[in-house]
Amino acid sequence: MLQRRRRETRERACWGSSVSALPARRCFTCGRESETDLCLRCENLTASQVEASTRETTHPEWKVDVPSGTPLDDSTRDVPLGTSTRDLSTWDGEILAGAVLASWDDNSAVIRFVDEVARGVEPGKPLAYRYAAAISGEARWLPRSEFVVWKRRLLLDGGFVERPVVSLAALPEDASRPARQLWSSIELLVQARLLGGTPAHDPLPLSRRFLRRWVPMGEGSVRTAMEKLQAIRFVTPAGVYEGSNGRRPTKLWRVHLAKEAR
Repeated sequence: MLQRRRRETRERACWGSSVSALPARRCFTCGRESETDLCLRCENLTASQVEASTRETTHPEWKVDVPSGTPLDDSTRDVPLGTSTRDLSTWDGEILAGAVLASWDDNSAVIRFVDEVARGVEPGKPLAYRYAAAISGEARWLPRSEFVVWKRRLLLDGGFVERPVVSLAALPEDASRPARQLWSSIELLVQARLLGGTPAHDPLPLSRRFLRRWVPMGEGSVRTAMEKLQAIRFVTPAGVYEGSNGRRPTKLWRVHLAKEAR
């Protein structure tokens, strides 16, 4: 209950009682007045700080120290957080983070794209928030880690940035439609993370709560599709992030790539 109240207090700090009561713009994460959706302080938070400050983080940009060639089974559980052993040169384009990502906030073409997709959805709120609400069908507060990945996704979907040359392995011909739909959405998730500088081979969290909004798909369908992907070892356990201060552990997964990212 206390955590829920803190979350509601934080939302009120970000949005106020109404859009009309807000100043020109506030940071989506901390609520401070800012020229962009994320203030410089929040943009410069380290991954560990973000993880420590977010209770339900379904898409953090974690760097998990799992050397190349580590067996993809339960022997990789309880992998400590650390710096990725893989070189970020797996993506040689511009990294969409910090000021670079924030610079898209006032791009007129991006604003028109979101206005078209999210017509009538939460006008006046940040582009990533509106886009996520339009795609998922849920207007809800986004942790910073989800906020930035949704923002990269809208830039990908709108064709504003180059799509990373990375893809997941082809599913068997008899794979179900939900499994194909989920697999395609996970590929998009890997690409969005790569744009932020996270190597495609890094483990990632794939919670049902996040995926049902990202796909979008019912949570039961997500569960069934994930079980199918696990059965054919296209997604395999790759560690657990043990949350601090009583936070729930988050399971991490590695996905089967078709080819290396460039």
